Amino acid sequence: MNAISANTLVFAVVLIVAVGAIVAWVVMQRQRTQRLQQRFGPEYARTVDKFGGRTKAEAELTKREQRVARLNITPLAPADAARFSQAWNALQSRFTNHYA
Repeated sequence: MNAISANTLVFAVVLIVAVGAIVAWVVMQRQRTQRLQQRFGPEYARTVDKFGGRTKAEAELTKREQRVARLNITPLAPADAARFSQAWNALQSRFTNHYA
């Protein structure tokens, strides 16, 4: 194998690896965007508008996910959930009736 062929082979391998890395990065970004859109729903679009772009908005939403993941959230007992739900409904009813 002469020097030109070896250099060409090395260049081709480096180019293939670079293209593969770029494709993997683009796929990961799309998956991240889809995951955040599914997780946050309409809040995703509001955050993009607020921060002026997808990159900054996704960084903010990822920070929110990380912050919430550190919280120790435990579900309410069924009796407590029913009591809070009833109190919330009563409060909403008073508000609606008051301002209707």
